[in-house]
Amino acid sequence: MPKNTDCIYKTLLNKIPHKIFYKDLNSAYLLCNKSYAKDLKIKPSQIKGKTDYDFFPEKLAKKYRADDKAIMRKGKTKKTEERYIKNGIEKVVHTLKAPVRDNEKNIIGIFGIFWDITEYKKADKASRDLKDNLEAEVKKKTKELTMAYKDLETTKRLADIGAVVVTVAHELRNPLGVIKVAVYNIKHKVKGKPIASHLNNIDKKIAESDIIIKNLLSHSMVMMPQYKPVLIHDLIAECARNFKAKYNMSDVAVNMRCECKKMDKVEADSMHLTSLFLNILDNSYQSFCGKKGVIDIKSIYNRVDNKLQIDFKDNGRGISKRNLDKLFKPFFTTKAKGIGLGLTVCKQIVNMHNGKIDINSKKFQGTTVSITLPISRK
Repeated sequence: MPKNTDCIYKTLLNKIPHKIFYKDLNSAYLLCNKSYAKDLKIKPSQIKGKTDYDFFPEKLAKKYRADDKAIMRKGKTKKTEERYIKNGIEKVVHTLKAPVRDNEKNIIGIFGIFWDITEYKKADKASRDLKDNLEAEVKKKTKELTMAYKDLETTKRLADIGAVVVTVAHELRNPLGVIKVAVYNIKHKVKGKPIASHLNNIDKKIAESDIIIKNLLSHSMVMMPQYKPVLIHDLIAECARNFKAKYNMSDVAVNMRCECKKMDKVEADSMHLTSLFLNILDNSYQSFCGKKGVIDIKSIYNRVDNKLQIDFKDNGRGISKRNLDKLFKPFFTTKAKGIGLGLTVCKQIVNMHNGKIDINSKKFQGTTVSITLPISRK
């Protein structure tokens, strides 16, 4: 063994960044390395004969003494992880204490080493947080991609249906036009109440068929909006007037409570909004029992939030909870007549305007359709 072995051990001990100490059977320090001494604000040579009571608060020193005794009594190594506050910053320390034995296996002291793992813990937490956030983001994006794929499949299916619809609609319009002309000619050549009644029924069915064809064409050919400033108060009022004129034989009241002023404008496609509002009003009318009911139209114009909200509230028979989630699906309908494309077209129009449409309803308690649109496309 070289003569300078102690010097080598001492150099190695002091070069290790972790804090190292050695105590006797009475838990009195025999030596420590520079790193540990620096933490205690002393020189390594000053630690001999000192105890934990000389450096730590009594409660903590008492705990360390109890640990030392237990380790020497059991003859087993103990690993712990401790947290403490230093200069207002929480520190995390990993500690290892082990009994020291002589050649006869007798315990003659205790060896201790501990190292600061605060940064490791922070990095580990950051890594776990990043992992959790990444997993959450992956789940979110996977869900979005799944929904996008479904939408793409639906869009493709609807595009195929749309192509068929356009062809069928045009083919149907030709015979309907011929029938309409024939009815007109018969009315003027043949007089009499019995035949007039039958002819009126035919006219009525032609009109219903024409509405169905228009809805089919609207769904398959909704054009991109042509944005222009629209006087929204006037547009709502015009839609209300057209609706009342259409159902002038029915006992339907339309009440307008618009907070928007006459000159308030919305950047939108006026044809789209007209179709949207009239479609909603028609749905309200079709929910009335005995062609009698009330529709309240309320609008809020919020320039600060760049938002226009329009509510159409009716006292019709309402919609059951199980059907609410299906309302915007193509070809879903609860009506005896119709093909279930009206609200689908409404949803398309609102989406094209970067808006939102919500429907709140309860069976036999009426329905409220809320439309939110941006005032300007800034």
